[in-house]
Amino acid sequence: MRSPRLARRIVLPVLAALLAFAAPGSVCAARTPATIPAPPRTATLAGTVNASNASARTFDLLTGVGHALRVIRIHAPVPSAARGAAALPALPARGSIVRVECTHTAAGYQATRIEIVAPAPARMP
Repeated sequence: MRSPRLARRIVLPVLAALLAFAAPGSVCAARTPATIPAPPRTATLAGTVNASNASARTFDLLTGVGHALRVIRIHAPVPSAARGAAALPALPARGSIVRVECTHTAAGYQATRIEIVAPAPARMP
């Protein structure tokens, strides 16, 4: 009579400990899918060019989101040898209103297409 009670006192905690150590790994492994990189998110942004940096091929876009204003740094595409430097559009000037199609990656926003809606106003002397 004492032996089943003793066995229950020892065996049940040992089984519970084994399940506690073995189960989380197998449950987590069963829930997580194979490591497939997520596709980059795409976005179409419209706003005013706040600043541009020709050497880094970046420009800052001032855009409105709800009641807030956001400044987003966008990296323009770098010219490839096949396209040549002539095919590469110039960065939009400060004050230009643009529409940009871009992808959001770990490095930031990468422009895929830049459309100048309204060029920058001429400076008065």
